[in-house]
Amino acid sequence: MKPVDQVGTKDCLQAAIASIFELPIGEVFPFGQAAIGTKRAALAQDEDLRRWLSTRGVSLLHVTNPEIVFRNGGKSAVCPWGICVAGGKSPRGDWDHSVVYDARGDKPAMIHDPHPSRQGLDGEPSYYTCFLLEDPALLMASSRTK
Repeated sequence: MKPVDQVGTKDCLQAAIASIFELPIGEVFPFGQAAIGTKRAALAQDEDLRRWLSTRGVSLLHVTNPEIVFRNGGKSAVCPWGICVAGGKSPRGDWDHSVVYDARGDKPAMIHDPHPSRQGLDGEPSYYTCFLLEDPALLMASSRTK
């Protein structure tokens, strides 16, 4: 993981992904930004992210924060923990924010907030986006073009 900061007000996910994949932010697609403000924004963001990852031999799994689910009496999917994106409420307004988490141990922790304030999330993450390697050859090919 190589920390990358966001350059605008709506590119925290892009910067978090750039950090995890150790890419300049300009090499990461602006997921869902064309649909911001529409009812389709979240779906467009997910579709864009999945498409971008698939060219690198990677898929993703969104997992609701197990602590929140368990506390409310539910069951949660098991995530292949590692370095992932955690999302939740922004401390700067009524919108979501993305940060980089290290979820390998018993206590997941933020390791990078791409926002210059470094405030992280307002409360616990509500979900994690985990990355699953499907084709190592594609990931290696994309890293050689850096």
